[in-house]
Amino acid sequence: MRAFTYCACAAIGVSTVTLTLVAAAGPAVGTEPTVADAQADSPSPAAENAPSNADASADAGPAVDAATATDAAPAQTAAPAPAAAAPGEGDPDAGSGPTGLGFNIGIRGGFALPFGIAKSVSHSDVVTHSFPIGIEGGYFFNPHLYVGVYGIYGFATNGNASSDCSDPNNTCSANQIRIGGMAQWHFTPGQKVSPWVGGGLGYDVVNITATDSNGTGVSAGSIHGFELSLLAGIDYKPLRYLGIGPFVELSMGHYAGADSATSLYEWLAFGLRFRTGL
Repeated sequence: MRAFTYCACAAIGVSTVTLTLVAAAGPAVGTEPTVADAQADSPSPAAENAPSNADASADAGPAVDAATATDAAPAQTAAPAPAAAAPGEGDPDAGSGPTGLGFNIGIRGGFALPFGIAKSVSHSDVVTHSFPIGIEGGYFFNPHLYVGVYGIYGFATNGNASSDCSDPNNTCSANQIRIGGMAQWHFTPGQKVSPWVGGGLGYDVVNITATDSNGTGVSAGSIHGFELSLLAGIDYKPLRYLGIGPFVELSMGHYAGADSATSLYEWLAFGLRFRTGL
């Protein structure tokens, strides 16, 4: 009986110890969450307010890209200006002077034939031909446009329209004087070969003098009137400020005192022209 009692007491004691150990160990491994679990499950207020790494990267992306692009982009420099063409090498703005502008002077000479009516007779009966020599000066307002003045003296040969000149005992001489203004347009001023056209408005005077065999003046007279001229030519320029080339000119007008207002005279001249820019 005592042995049974001792066994029962021992069994009860073991059971009590076992339950006590289980009850003590249960919360640590089983049902109740630990402090670490609670901290992991409940986010902190700072974590809730702070954006996630992905959102922050997305938001900061353009700024980072812009900063990176700004740092990485090379500094922009102004494009260098094109080099100016050397004088006489096809510069389209080369006229006269360093900038294509400036004063210009020239001379010209040639041969002229008369046409039309001089007062009441044929123009060729008054003078048969002329050798004009002229000088001109003007200004290039741009490489194409030239405006200037001209003066021309012509060594003319008289005709037989005057009775004094038809007398074999007399000797007649004639000359021509022309003055006026003109404008020219040069198509390719920067090239070696530059064609041009022009026009002018001026005054034309033809003087005729008759002398006898003793050299005494017998008579003197003149015909004169306003003229309109059209010119064209080509400049060959071995140097930038030097031009030489052929030209042709047609001038026409009305001599004062002509029988009819529609009586027009003409001069057709052609020759060589030389000019240089200052």
